[in-house]
Amino acid sequence: MNLYMLQYWSYAICLLITVAVFLLALSRPPSQEQKLVLVINFFTFIIMFGYWGSVSAPIVSPDLLLFVIKVEYLGACNIFVLLTLLSARLLNRKLPKPLVITQLALSTLLTLAAVTLDKHHLFYRSYYVTMINGVSVVMREHGLISRIYLLMM
Repeated sequence: MNLYMLQYWSYAICLLITVAVFLLALSRPPSQEQKLVLVINFFTFIIMFGYWGSVSAPIVSPDLLLFVIKVEYLGACNIFVLLTLLSARLLNRKLPKPLVITQLALSTLLTLAAVTLDKHHLFYRSYYVTMINGVSVVMREHGLISRIYLLMM
């Protein structure tokens, strides 16, 4: 098994795990924590689906590769604020309202910038698709908003 197939099956297994966790969370009694876990799991599924889509075929059209990158960011840009909210709930802490609003605004900005990254140069200054070892790969030069995303990570 080569590295490409290992990635493919790893992401496929992660997709199955997110479905199993979703079903497990649904079986629990309703609560705020359960709702947060369901939403976090949904965004995790989106991220894994994007990763799986990026390796689902060795040769992928540039448009499809760009689409799955947008799908990955759609989940990833939102999961951090949700994890912060869940952590606060589990630790019985109340987050300051300005912090929550700032995180939600930043998450929204990052999501909008990521899903429209082909329309501007704020997220990626430039990008192109190339073949490396027979696999389509997006080479990218990070822009300002992408760097903010990386700092948030």
